[in-house]
Amino acid sequence: MGLNSTSVIKIVDLLCEGPIEGIEGARKGVYLDESPLQAQSGEDLVDKDLVTFDSNKGGREPSYLSQLKGGELNTVIDVSKEIGTSYTEILNDDGTEVRERNYGSGEQTVQITDPDTDSIDLIFTIPRLFSSAQEGLVKGQLFDARVFFDIFIQAEGSGTSFKRIKVADVDDVSEAFQNRGGASVFYIEGISTTAYQFKISGIELEGKAPWNVRITKYPQSIYQGNIPHTRSNAADVDQDIFRATYQEFEDIEKTTPLKSGRANTLLWTSIVKTIKNRTANSYCATVGMDISTEEFQSLPTRAYLVKGKKVLVPSNAVPRDDGSLEFIGSFDGSLGEAVWTTCPVCIFYDLMTNKRFGAGNFVEANNLSWVDLYPLAQYSNQLIDGEPRFACNVAVSSQVQAFTIFQDFASVFRGMMYWQSNTIQLTADHGNLDSSIVDPVHIFSNSNVIDGVFNYSGSSLKTRSTSIRIRYIDPDNFYKPNILVVEDAELITKYGYQVKDLLAFGCTSKNQARRLGRWMMKSEELDANTVTFAVGLDGALVFPGQVFAIQDELRAGTRLSGRINSSTTTSIVADQPITLPAGASPMLTCILNDGTVESRSIYVGASTSGTTITVQSAFSSLPLVQAVYSISTTEVNEQKFRCLSVGDNGDGTFAVVAVQFNDSIYGTADAGGELEFKDVTTVDEKPQMPII
Repeated sequence: MGLNSTSVIKIVDLLCEGPIEGIEGARKGVYLDESPLQAQSGEDLVDKDLVTFDSNKGGREPSYLSQLKGGELNTVIDVSKEIGTSYTEILNDDGTEVRERNYGSGEQTVQITDPDTDSIDLIFTIPRLFSSAQEGLVKGQLFDARVFFDIFIQAEGSGTSFKRIKVADVDDVSEAFQNRGGASVFYIEGISTTAYQFKISGIELEGKAPWNVRITKYPQSIYQGNIPHTRSNAADVDQDIFRATYQEFEDIEKTTPLKSGRANTLLWTSIVKTIKNRTANSYCATVGMDISTEEFQSLPTRAYLVKGKKVLVPSNAVPRDDGSLEFIGSFDGSLGEAVWTTCPVCIFYDLMTNKRFGAGNFVEANNLSWVDLYPLAQYSNQLIDGEPRFACNVAVSSQVQAFTIFQDFASVFRGMMYWQSNTIQLTADHGNLDSSIVDPVHIFSNSNVIDGVFNYSGSSLKTRSTSIRIRYIDPDNFYKPNILVVEDAELITKYGYQVKDLLAFGCTSKNQARRLGRWMMKSEELDANTVTFAVGLDGALVFPGQVFAIQDELRAGTRLSGRINSSTTTSIVADQPITLPAGASPMLTCILNDGTVESRSIYVGASTSGTTITVQSAFSSLPLVQAVYSISTTEVNEQKFRCLSVGDNGDGTFAVVAVQFNDSIYGTADAGGELEFKDVTTVDEKPQMPII
C-alpha cells in the first residue's frame, strides 16, 4: 500500500504595526520560497486550492483570520531530527553474510519552553519505508513495511516522570494508524519512496513548563502482546516489520544482506505549538495561510510585498501610485487623513509622535513644527527622473535607541535634529524647489565677529574618499542588499582608492542610492573648508543647518563689508567710504529691521562715491542701523557656509562652527557633474617670493 500524505499547514505571520494599506497585488505580492503565488501577468504559479491566504490590515478592530481556529495562535517549531536510524546490518569480513540486524530503534527529545502553550501537534515525515522481494517472480518488487513509535511528555523539565501518550489521548490521527488488540499503538504501515507526511494533533500539555517531548522508535517485539504474529522469539517478531522477510527465502541464503532492499526511516519534522488567543490583536497587521504539503513538503519561507503603515500627511498632500506625495494648493498647517506613503518626513513625524511604538510618550505633536517640516516634505517628494528624490521603504524589526533610529530616518532626507526653544528642530541639507540659490539667513563680517577674526581649517585631499560604496535594498534581487559604487576618477588617479562604505537607510532605488553617493562625495569636498568664529548676540540668530554668508576682508583682499550708519529703503550710509570692486552686477546685501536678509542691485553712478550706496529698487523695509552690510559682484562674492553648531559660551558670546556651502551641490547630486565655485577674492595672482 503506497502512502500519500495531503496535510495542510495553517500558519499566521505577524507583518507589522497597523493599520497598513495592504499586500500589493494580492497573490502577486505573496512569495513562498522567493516565488510569487501569481505572476504579474495574472497567471497562477501555485494552484489556488493548494495555497490560500487571508489578511487583515491591523486596524483598531482587526478582521478575524480563518487560520486562527477557535481563537488560537499556532507557531511552527522546526525539529528536523531522525528518530533512530533506518534498518542496518553488520556483515562478515567479506561482506557476504549478515551477522547482526539493527531495526533502527532510537529516540529524540525536544523541549517546549513557552509557558503559554496549551497543546501541540506533531508532524512527521517518512521518506523511505519499504521491503523488496529478493527471489522468485516478484524479485525487486516493493512490499509494505512498518514503523512503530511512542510519544512521551514530561512536565516541569525533569521535575516529573514521562507520561506515555496513547492514540485515545489525541484529537486526530491519520488513517494509517492502527489500534489493534485493545491497546493504543502508534505505527505506520505501507510503502513510501517520497516524503510522506502525517500529523498527530491535539496533544494537551498538562502541568507546568517546560515540557520535554520525547519520541521513541521501537522494534515490533516491544508490542508483541498487541500485534498479531506467529513468531516464537523477539528477533523473529522484529523481522515482521518487513512484509518480505528472510524467513521466507528458499533460493538464497537467509543470511544474504538486505540493507539495500529495506528502509524504515522516521523523521520528526516539526512541532506546531498552539496558544489560545486570549487578547485582541489590535493594530497588528497579519497574514494567515493554508499551505498544502502536496505543493510544499516542508514549511516554505514566506515574504510579502507590503504597502506599509499609514501615517498622517499634510492636508494638501495626495499620494501618488508609488507612495510619494503630490502637493496641491497651499498648506493650511493642518494634517489630513492617514495614508500609505514613502515620504520620509511624514514617516519621521509618525515615529516621533506615536505613543505605541514611537516616542509619543515623551514628544508631543506641538514639539514639532510643520512650518519647518513642510518644505522638507516638498523637497523629498519632488520628482527626479520620474521618481521621488527621497523615498523610505523599511521595516524596523527590533528595539533601537530612540535617538539612533531618529537619526537613521532623518538621514533618508539628509536631515539633522537639534533641540531649540522647547521644540525639536529638524533641518536638512536641501536646495530650493525651483533650483534657485539658497539665500543666507544672516551676514557675518569682520565688523560683527569678535576680534574680527575667522578661523579656517581644512583637510588634506589625500584623506578624501575617492570611491564610495553605497549599500541599498535592491527590489530586482528580491529586496536583498546590493552595492552601488560612485567614484571620482581624477582623484583615484592622483591618490589611489580611498574607499568609504555608506548605508542608504530605507533606500530601494538604485538612482536614489547613486544620488546619495554623489552628494556624499561632493560634501566631503566642501567639508574640507571649515570656519569657526566667536560672535556676540548675532550668534543667536543662526540655527544648525541654516546657510549664512561671510564677507571676510582678509580673504576677499579688500574691504567689502561694514556697518550701516543710517538708511532709507533705497540707500544706506556706510561707516567708511566705499569703493566698488571689479565685476558686473554689483549687489548690496543688508539685514533689515525684521531680521531678514535682502539683496538689491546697486545703482552705479555718482551716488556710489563716499559712504552712500544707492540701490536700483527699494528694500521691503528699512535696513537695520548698525547692522552689517555686504557688497558683491560677478567677480567677488560672499562666502556661504552651512551652520553645524552654535554654542553659548555663557558670557554673551556664541561659538559658531560651519562648513562651506555651494549652491550647485544639489544639481550635482541629482544629475551628476562638477561643483561650480564662485570667486570670493580679488586676489588673482600668486604672491611673489620675498626678496632677501
